[in-house]
Amino acid sequence: MVVLHTNFGDITIKMHENDAPNTVKNFLEYANSGFYNGTIFHRVID
Repeated sequence: MVVLHTNFGDITIKMHENDAPNTVKNFLEYANSGFYNGTIFHRVID
């Protein structure tokens, strides 16, 4: 699980490491490096 902190509250994201190990690894490396810090959400799909 990953917690995404936003100005409007936290979002918990479930990682499917067994189904997409490379994608999860890549995402976590970017997230842990601070790559997404300060990123603006420009689209929300409801």
